[in-house]
Amino acid sequence: MMDYYEDPYSPGLYQYETNRYPYVEVEHDGELFHAQAHGWKAGMFMITRIKNQLGRVDNGAKEALWVPATACTRIRSEDSTWVTTEDDHHWHINRDQMIDYQPRLKRD
Repeated sequence: MMDYYEDPYSPGLYQYETNRYPYVEVEHDGELFHAQAHGWKAGMFMITRIKNQLGRVDNGAKEALWVPATACTRIRSEDSTWVTTEDDHHWHINRDQMIDYQPRLKRD
């Protein structure tokens, strides 16, 4: 089973399945932050990050951005500075086992 699909209404846009959004470390516009990748198209990732983060577990307001794919590095959910309770946690546990990268931005 694939974890992503091509959006039928926007050819060339691929989206991850709901609640299976990979965590990424992003370096963009002079900032380093953690986000979730929701999809991609033509070398760009559509990401969301928490606005006004209150703690590690945060389901609050998110900001959506398009950033170059080269600005994103996949990280384990356990290393992210924030996570959401809406995640498919079993999916993340399985995927996280394949990632060796240690993020530069550390969680508290």
